[in-house]
Amino acid sequence: MNFPFFHRKEKFLVVGVAPQRTTGLLLSLDEDRNLKPEKFWEDFSFKMLGSKPLQALRKKKLIVAADPAFVTTLSFPSEFEREESDYDRPVSAPELERLISQAIDKEFHRYRSEAGRCLDSDELDAVLVGARAANFKVDGHKVSSPIGFRGKTLGAVVELTFTNRAIFDDFKDFFNSRGGFHFTGIAEAGLRMLSLVGKHPINLLAISRDGSRAFTLDKSAWGESVRRRSLDWSFASLFEAIAGAVPVNRDTVVNFYYDRINNDVSENFARALGRVMKPVCDRFFSELKRSRLAGPVYVHSPVPLPFSLPHARGRTRLEELPIEKIIEKLGFAARLSEWQMPASDVFAHLAPFLDFYYDKSNSEINRRLNRRLHWLAE
Repeated sequence: MNFPFFHRKEKFLVVGVAPQRTTGLLLSLDEDRNLKPEKFWEDFSFKMLGSKPLQALRKKKLIVAADPAFVTTLSFPSEFEREESDYDRPVSAPELERLISQAIDKEFHRYRSEAGRCLDSDELDAVLVGARAANFKVDGHKVSSPIGFRGKTLGAVVELTFTNRAIFDDFKDFFNSRGGFHFTGIAEAGLRMLSLVGKHPINLLAISRDGSRAFTLDKSAWGESVRRRSLDWSFASLFEAIAGAVPVNRDTVVNFYYDRINNDVSENFARALGRVMKPVCDRFFSELKRSRLAGPVYVHSPVPLPFSLPHARGRTRLEELPIEKIIEKLGFAARLSEWQMPASDVFAHLAPFLDFYYDKSNSEINRRLNRRLHWLAE
């Protein structure tokens, strides 16, 4: 694997957008590929992007990673028939752009409707913010790019990335400028990074205080596909069960929970909390079974689960995120003890950064496609 050579420390800003908070992480990367956290904001404001220290990063090294509640990427294979008069002419970039754009235009409303369902929003609030093509074919033969080839039919896998209108409005200037701004989903970036150290299918379970979503990256006849589904379980239900048994405020409930999983309570109190939590935990495993996840399932959760990982249940084995393996696989170095944040936060910021750093989608055709997004973004 080839790595760029750096003569000085570079800095990148990763903004994580989630339902309950927006975080910011300023990362530095030196010539020895050491990754270090320079500054972490628990509550990052978009206004901070106008400050002098961050202004230099907003055009080239701003990475925004959205929670699964706010972004979804849908893909589909498409085949394009060239004009008969063009069969003997080499494929040009403008022709390829036109053919792919026509395919997107044809399928747009169908996938926008699906995106709305994924984002639990009205179809009209699902905004297209990214499009790219990959896995090209000419007359059924795989090629890295059809440009310059002759043939009758072209094929490609088209990916469409949607966000909700609230996120689009917050970052509208960046989406419109396209000046190095990288927007991705935490789950999509995480799956790509996990695929470096695991075998297909790659399963990721994203749990939040308000809901849970499962993602599976698997091989398909036309490349890779992602299956997404929701689980009817959240930490809120667990905290509500505790609050129903112990009438205290929310902060105290959360403290009780952490004391319980850290074994900082008496045996009697631990047993009492265990009885309260058991029906909610049973429902978690019931939802896990209903999701039909099988094999290793990597867990991304801002709150520790009430049992240790790895944890096997039926055909499923819940696993911790292999952050160090991913970093090592890509040739970086990082002392995670210096990060002073939970593993879930490390993963939520590092995976999008690594996804940006090794993004191979910035081809001529994809730059052309994203310049045309204005015809569908509104």
